[in-house]
Formats: sequence, structure tokens, C-alpha cells
Amino acid sequence: MKQILLQFVFVLLCVFTLTSCFELREEVYIKKDGSGTYSLTVDLSGRKQEIALTTSLTDSTNEEKNFVANIESVIQKSSESFSEIGGITHVEYNTDYENYLTGFSFDFDNVESLTAALNQLNTEPAPSKSAFEFSKKTFERNNTHYLQPLLDRAKERQKTAEDEATKRFQDYVFESASYVFIVRTEGKIKKYSNKKATYSSDDKNEVVLNYSFSGLLSGRANLDNKMKLK
Repeated sequence: MKQILLQFVFVLLCVFTLTSCFELREEVYIKKDGSGTYSLTVDLSGRKQEIALTTSLTDSTNEEKNFVANIESVIQKSSESFSEIGGITHVEYNTDYENYLTGFSFDFDNVESLTAALNQLNTEPAPSKSAFEFSKKTFERNNTHYLQPLLDRAKERQKTAEDEATKRFQDYVFESASYVFIVRTEGKIKKYSNKKATYSSDDKNEVVLNYSFSGLLSGRANLDNKMKLK
């Protein structure tokens, strides 16, 4: 009984000390000619140890694995036409159920192809403004949202909690979760416009923008970021 109690306390410590147990991560590598690679990852690996302990105590179902499977299904269904878009190649899907990871990546010839592909993720009409722009050594991320199916899935998961305790826990999970947007470049990034962004390397060839997942869900996150490249 004492051992179980200690395990339970450890679970609570895991829950309330994790800085981010759920991360939605976008990464763009942009070359000097405007081509590059894009990847999107839904990462719940921060909860792996906590989930394992909770499962051993409550004999619960593999809810997180089911969640990853649901997200994987949404991603694959929404992006099944990627390979038909001109300028999009090497489309790959990556799912690791043991570590609660799923996502995809592809190469693009230009930002027009990149934007066209990402618009396939959205069930709504494509935004009037392109998500990305590239010209004269300037790469820009505009404040448009093409991840609506994933966000809707997250909202749906919150609403369908079976009891109030689960609802409060999931509220905490999403409140502590993070959205990360990473831009890597072939050369250095001279400057960027978003005050929330930071350089993540001394070489200044990588800029990271972090927001809470709740900010992304509510639309409070400002994703605009204009980067001047050398």
C-alpha cells in the first residue's frame, strides 16, 4: 500500500512539473532558392513515464495511443493528396506508438507549393493570404491557420471527457502544452520581426517561436514573423 501511495505521489509530481507534456511542432528548413523541407509532429512523449505509471495503477486503456492513432488518421486523410501537388516530393508519414509521436514531412520546390500542400489540411476554404512568402532573401510566416483539423480534434477530446476530474486533467494538459514553430535556413538569419521569437543557435541560422497550445486553440497566438536572410 505504501509503495502504491509513493507511486501515486510520483505520478502527481510528474504531472505538475512537466513543462510540456504535449507538443505540436512545425519545422521548416528553407534554402536560399526558396525550396526546402517541412515537417509537422504531434508529440506526447513528455507524458510517457507518467502514462506508464498511471496505467499500472488504474489498469486504464491506452488512451494516448488511441489519441495518436486518431491524429494520424486525420493527418493522413487530410494530406493524402500531397503527392499530387506540383513541387511536393518525398512525402513521408512517421508514427511511433511507443513514444506517442505522429506526423509527416515533405520536400517543396517553393513556398507556393508548401502553402498549397498545407491548405489541404484545412477543411475550410483556403485563407486569402498565403501562409508563407519568400522573396529577395526574406522568408515570412503569416498569421493564417491551416491546422484546424488537429485543433478541432484537440477541442473534441476536451469536450468528451467522461468525468469532471478527467476534464480538469485534460484542461491542465492542454494548458501546459506547447506549440513550437522552428525555421532553419541555409544561411544566417539577419533579423526577425516577431518579438516572441528567439535564435536557438549561435550560428543564427535557426529561429524558434513558442506559444502555449491554449493560445493556439483560442487564436491568441500571433504567428506573423518576417525573417531577413543573409
